[in-house]
Amino acid sequence: MLKIKNILLFVFATVFQLSAQVGDNNLPKEILRVNVSQELLFPGDVVWLSVFCINSFDDHRELSKLVFVELINEKNASVVRKKINLLNRTGNSYIELPDSLSTGVYTILAYTNWMKNFGEEYFSQTQIAIVNPTKPYTEKGDVQDRNTDSEKPIAVNIKAFLGNLIYKKREQVNIKLVNENNELLDGNFSIAVKRKEPQLFSLMETILTSTKNKIEITTLPDYKGIRVSGFLSDINNAEAVNEEVLLSFPGSGTDLFSARTNELGEFHFLLEPEFGGKDLVFTLPSNKMKLKLEDPFVNGLKSSFNTSIKIDSSAIGFLKEKYFYWQLSQKFDRPEIQKIELVEEVESSIFYSEPRQSYKIDDYILLDSIVEYFHELIPSVHFYRVKKNYEISVIGRKSKIKLGENPGIFVDGVYYTDFDNLAKIPAEEVDRIDVLWENYYYKDFTFNGIVDIRTKKEDFFAVRLQDNMVRVIYPLANRNSMQFKNTEYIENDFSYQPDLRYLLFWEPNVDPKQSKELTFYTSDVSGIYETTISGYSKNGDWLELKNEFEVK
Repeated sequence: MLKIKNILLFVFATVFQLSAQVGDNNLPKEILRVNVSQELLFPGDVVWLSVFCINSFDDHRELSKLVFVELINEKNASVVRKKINLLNRTGNSYIELPDSLSTGVYTILAYTNWMKNFGEEYFSQTQIAIVNPTKPYTEKGDVQDRNTDSEKPIAVNIKAFLGNLIYKKREQVNIKLVNENNELLDGNFSIAVKRKEPQLFSLMETILTSTKNKIEITTLPDYKGIRVSGFLSDINNAEAVNEEVLLSFPGSGTDLFSARTNELGEFHFLLEPEFGGKDLVFTLPSNKMKLKLEDPFVNGLKSSFNTSIKIDSSAIGFLKEKYFYWQLSQKFDRPEIQKIELVEEVESSIFYSEPRQSYKIDDYILLDSIVEYFHELIPSVHFYRVKKNYEISVIGRKSKIKLGENPGIFVDGVYYTDFDNLAKIPAEEVDRIDVLWENYYYKDFTFNGIVDIRTKKEDFFAVRLQDNMVRVIYPLANRNSMQFKNTEYIENDFSYQPDLRYLLFWEPNVDPKQSKELTFYTSDVSGIYETTISGYSKNGDWLELKNEFEVK
């Protein structure tokens, strides 16, 4: 795990070396694009997201592994927040729109930690309209056009259909992506096929040019992992400078990280790019110090725009029809939304080599206390009382004497030094005890032997937290619990359940070289449909195309 620290040092060195060589404004910048499945939705609906991220120095090299996404309402408040892991510069997720949302124009704000250094004008902003028919809405005046001279998509010839541009209900449609030479496109793209929506506002997604003359690097990228940052202060709320913070992870694995605070009391850790919540235990230098974790989200924009919905008669007709079908579809199973069974990932890696001794407690008779097990079974570990307090020492395998004053004691993967409370662990809750009876060097640590105690639940609840410990469940990347499933029909399928889909097809990440032809089926809803294909070519060009077909 020493490589984690090396990565952080490498990023720091690279950033400041680039700054010194080419100037702050020539640092590598990230370009972030977010494609959405639909722009006109109702509360309770799902908007599917596809994220593309490249850096300005090298289209093929990743700088960040994590994207932050916020749904911002017209009052500039963040109502939904998500973290999306990137793999090969792409990621996908979704936003379940809360039922309580009011009618208005909402902004899907997306950015990385690295982009924060250059200002919010570099963030990706994608607007959607949400209409709540149960709540009244008053128009706020003229729509303000937010379009700027942003990067223009490159025109590309995409052969989207193998057939006519008019289809029957529940008919198969094929899509093929080719360039002007009728060759398959090479790159990553997202594809959405939906009922064409009326434009209720000036829709925009743009990346503006920074007006900053001086870029101050204050935030590191989530390079090869997810950055966890925080602040340490003393009893007087002053910055705790040059203090060591330890980080452990309760569970079946055993590991230990350390970080030292800077002149502002800040510290940083870099975790593996995982999903879900991570159980973290921070050990502070003193129980009189306070820890505050950094909120990585910006929680809205500093600048705001007066963009409002404009509803005309044609839009009212569309909304009434769509809302009727949407309400009706809630009465039936929605086959296009497929639940994903989540499997809990168990971290079981152990930083030290194989233990020299391992004792499975159930193999022996039940004793009254954990201290007795050490006395009776483990002569290489002395667990004894000095006056009123307990001490632990490990006896060397070869020397047969005490190795030193700093044994590495772990409970369910957490570094633990409160031996008095360790002695209170109920003996019946202990599963095994592993012992390494030699000096061990790991990162900045020197352990005079290692004692690794495992409880049967491996949850670090059999012993109380030390007074200088803080335990939190830290949200890493959001794990997708559902996915869009394209509806398929077989020949002579006479299902009587109505197919009321307005979104016919959604594929967040398509490589045309791998998927030469894509297939979907029309629904029972007639009207004009729109196909949106957008993404990055292999050369780093942003390509985008929209075309239409009709379902009768």
